[in-house]
Amino acid sequence: QALNGGLVSIGDSSAAATSTSGAIRFIADGGTSNLSSRVEVPKLESYEGYQNGTAPGFYAQRGGHVSVANLTTVSRSALELKSGGTMDTTQLVSFSGGFFGDFTVLDQPADFTNLESLSSAEVRITGLTQPFPKLSNIDDSSWYLDGGATVTLDAVQQYAYTSIDNSDRYFRADGVGSVLSLPNLSTISIINDFSNELFVQALNGGLVSIGDSSSAATSTS
Repeated sequence: QALNGGLVSIGDSSAAATSTSGAIRFIADGGTSNLSSRVEVPKLESYEGYQNGTAPGFYAQRGGHVSVANLTTVSRSALELKSGGTMDTTQLVSFSGGFFGDFTVLDQPADFTNLESLSSAEVRITGLTQPFPKLSNIDDSSWYLDGGATVTLDAVQQYAYTSIDNSDRYFRADGVGSVLSLPNLSTISIINDFSNELFVQALNGGLVSIGDSSSAATSTS
């Protein structure tokens, strides 16, 4: 934890390991004064959390920054960027949340230019337009947009719910100006051992648009 103007720097030598696993939380929080606070893990390339009732992962808010410029792969983990929090995200390619993986972006957009897979996560976008230009795999994820948030997932062509965690999935846009668009989504498949469902919800003036391009097919199961 780097709190209230603090700095934690881990593994900045050439001999530092490039991967880690376990129930680790990387937290940068500047506190009520929004002081610059940094967690630096410059050599980290991959991270796999261990979910034992905790929520391992990466958390930044109120002037906090998580510096992980080489991190490309995250699994069984959370990522939460709340008001005033930032993290090196441009290089991220794959994020898999697992059972407790919240993926939250609040109030200011992050750079997910190279993110291709965002699976098994509870994706929550609030009050901003968040681009995902290369994102093509969102299997097993739920998407919750509110506060006028807008997300367009042009590269997503199919969606599958194959998880066995016995919970429903949601595509939800809540509130005026909140828009979730999947213009090229052609196939939706629900394959699991329980009676779980995918709920497509437009609430309180929100909009969810699926398959509105000429290339979209009409297959669901």
